Amino acid sequence: MPYGQWHRVERHLAAHVVMQLPIDTLYDQVAFYATVSIARKDRLVLEPPLRFVTNSWGRDKVPGWVKQQQNDGRDSLIYRARVHENNAIDEYTGDARFITVY
Repeated sequence: MPYGQWHRVERHLAAHVVMQLPIDTLYDQVAFYATVSIARKDRLVLEPPLRFVTNSWGRDKVPGWVKQQQNDGRDSLIYRARVHENNAIDEYTGDARFITVY
């Protein structure tokens, strides 16, 4: 389900994803865990596109729980997009909010 798209309750979704791994990787298998969060489209808008930010094995600062998972042998790719409020006052007076996908 592409983010920011309409979803009917009775519709079922499945996805197939091709992942690129470094050629010298030591992984025997790759697991993918997904969680879906659904919000009403009249309440917020997700600014496209969902952009790649970093990965857990890079030198960039990532949350401690992501680093801990990496220490346990689970690496993460990190994506981010801005959330826009539907309320003009909240949009222009509040701090920017983002959604981060690990």
